[in-house]
Amino acid sequence: MGPLPAWRTDLEVRQRDDGSVDVRDPRLLQVFSLDKADWMIAQLFDGTRDAATIAAGLASQGFRIPAARIAQIALDYAEIYLLDTPEARRAQPTPDNNPPWSQLEAGRRSLKVLPQAQPEARWSCHRCGECCHGLAVELSAAEEARIDRSLYRDVLGDRPFVERAFIDPDSPAKRVLRHKPGPREACIFLGEDHLCLVHKRQGSAAKPNACQAFLLVVVHPPVGAPRLGMRVNCESMWKSFEDGEPIERSAPFAKKLGRRLSSQRIDREILYFQKVVRYSELDPIFRGIAQVLNEDGPTPEVLSHLDRRYFGGRLARARVPYAKRLLRYLADEVDHEIPVEEGGYRAQVVRVPRALDALRALARGKRRPLLRPKVRRFLARQLDNVLYLHGPSHWPDAGFGLLGLFLGLEAALLAIGEKGTLSTANRAFMVFTSPVLETTTHAWPILDAIDQRYAQRLRKEL
Repeated sequence: MGPLPAWRTDLEVRQRDDGSVDVRDPRLLQVFSLDKADWMIAQLFDGTRDAATIAAGLASQGFRIPAARIAQIALDYAEIYLLDTPEARRAQPTPDNNPPWSQLEAGRRSLKVLPQAQPEARWSCHRCGECCHGLAVELSAAEEARIDRSLYRDVLGDRPFVERAFIDPDSPAKRVLRHKPGPREACIFLGEDHLCLVHKRQGSAAKPNACQAFLLVVVHPPVGAPRLGMRVNCESMWKSFEDGEPIERSAPFAKKLGRRLSSQRIDREILYFQKVVRYSELDPIFRGIAQVLNEDGPTPEVLSHLDRRYFGGRLARARVPYAKRLLRYLADEVDHEIPVEEGGYRAQVVRVPRALDALRALARGKRRPLLRPKVRRFLARQLDNVLYLHGPSHWPDAGFGLLGLFLGLEAALLAIGEKGTLSTANRAFMVFTSPVLETTTHAWPILDAIDQRYAQRLRKEL
């Protein structure tokens, strides 16, 4: 047996404290994790030694690993193009590892005027700490310098509070807040009382920008004042939608944050069901849908009316393919977890007790249930939050994005059920609309269900 192929020199590696590593392939847009033992072996693949030679060298150091095992590891790495082989040089990026592009331009913009807040939006922090779990909080040098490490020795010990992590498969590793060990990935600064230690010990101004601004969002339309709204990924939004703090009171704070606050610019012309439309035509559509929903919420009759008026029957046609493709996508993740920033989508879906049953029911064509009036009002408000900021315009086609949003709503309705609570509605809406609103690779099965030819063409473009 000849020499084993060498480890590719263009791969980026981030090592964890336990010796395991994350390996990012910047050319093929893939991210993999290797445990400590496999990484030790991988470093010995230099293109000059065969499996037996490597095994003998490891044995001299006290590590008895059979040559057959080393040869198999080499085959495994070659199969996913981590070794310098002719096949790896010819390989092309996998489109499913690349999120659909956006029609909104992200940026850091100063606010010269107070943003116009969504009129009915309300939110108050209920100190549940859920937003401090599982999220990658990127830090600039200035943000990192604001946190006085000496005040947190009881939490940090001798370790830093930042680490380098791959947030996005097609971007370099970023400096992010470290998480505590454990499946829930709590922020290192989250206290036992679910409150932020940085806030308690140094004040809110010392926190990272993303933490200060959560969950505010600003968009800049091509005409008119900037709009201030909020994301819908807060676990306790259901507690605020009737008596929370009006978002308009946060407008001065948003202006003060300025470039610290994430903002986006909406293009003058946007693709909508594969036709280019002006913003002046699209905005009334979003406002019209929100107005219809606010009258009685997402009842079966209202959704059928919206489908006829705005979607041309596409919602009814895509409902079953959406459920079937999403179920298949989730099943595939069991053995082939997809390397994206949020991890596998299954980990999100199973947080809603009836989520998989809801998708199966949707795949069978089950009729949408009529929810409790208060739950309907809450869901209407969440949709209003999204539509006010043109959330679905993150998608390459705003019409398909809007349709994807309502397909997620269809699944959420079945997961909530006729007797579902506000808290269940909150989580179900978050989980089923996240592939649309967060613009991740989880959007691909939804695009395939809506228009497979368009999705295939988009993959080729990417």
